[in-house]
Amino acid sequence: MTASDTTTRVVSESGNDVGPGERLREAREAAKLTVAEVASRMRLKPGALEQLENDNYERLHGST
Repeated sequence: MTASDTTTRVVSESGNDVGPGERLREAREAAKLTVAEVASRMRLKPGALEQLENDNYERLHGST
């Protein structure tokens, strides 16, 4: 089983099927924050946050 097999999907208000990464991106954008700002607050590298927002967990280091 891969990480994508276990990703929880939800339907957004627009009717689109979105994963947690898209919800994270939408919340960041709604707050008018940059990737760098959120990554700093979460103590992550900006590239790691981008991987999360893209639901690309297999490219992250460590267990997620």
